[in-house]
Amino acid sequence: MPKLMADPDPEVWQMLLQQITDVGVEALANLEKIWENTMQEQVQRRAEEAINAIRRQNTLRLLRTWLAQPDELRLGLELVHLHFFPHLDWEKLMQRLKTWVSYLPTENRNAAKADEKIKLLNHLFYEVKMLKPGDNSTFRHCFMHTLLEHRIGSSCVHAGLYMLAAQEINLQLTPAKIPGTCLLRWERQVDAVWSANELKNFVSPYGLGARFSERELDHYFKQLKQEWWLQEPVDQHPNVFWMQTWLEEIKASLERNKSGLFYEDIQVFHLGLQGL
Repeated sequence: MPKLMADPDPEVWQMLLQQITDVGVEALANLEKIWENTMQEQVQRRAEEAINAIRRQNTLRLLRTWLAQPDELRLGLELVHLHFFPHLDWEKLMQRLKTWVSYLPTENRNAAKADEKIKLLNHLFYEVKMLKPGDNSTFRHCFMHTLLEHRIGSSCVHAGLYMLAAQEINLQLTPAKIPGTCLLRWERQVDAVWSANELKNFVSPYGLGARFSERELDHYFKQLKQEWWLQEPVDQHPNVFWMQTWLEEIKASLERNKSGLFYEDIQVFHLGLQGL
């Protein structure tokens, strides 16, 4: 195969690349050996291209499987994280989050109303763990391990971490996208029962847990002449909506840096989550 990979004709290579990707993950071991042992720059570059194409195809397949049953946000997150950072210890990372949440008083985790749980999470993340907003244009700031390990992250990854923690304490949050950030919405409860006329409330994880009512946000954006400021999932599962918003953020980060690295992968995953 290395001889064929060295053929200067690009059409020959494209035909060979298609054959290799059709084999799938079973071809990875041989490709990695070629990449490690060849002295020819073009063969090494093509081996890397084939490896990336197979891994992209496999991750997309797994994401589409997740899309059919997206109730576990962490599973979708794991697929994308391990695609870009294959040596990441995802289980260890999630255990760190569980340990953080375990610091919260047990009685408050189980019995507190939604407003009180928001206060608990805000205290944990922004007063105890001192999480801070990062640069949305920095690729690594868009990933969970950067936020958990270095306490800095982009808007969507702050919201994603907040959602994962909320699930640990039985708090229902729905992602909402507004210009420049990602908010999380909850419904105010009355006597631990959903009210027939709920009041929408929003928390901004990227804004260090700042909270807003829908009326406050509506007034603010009307002043900016942005009448249709809020985007929320209508026919989508909230986890899918958040994943799409997160991938858009990563894609925008790569575009701002004029980096082709990983861009095709993000584009493919984003389209895959739209069913395209």
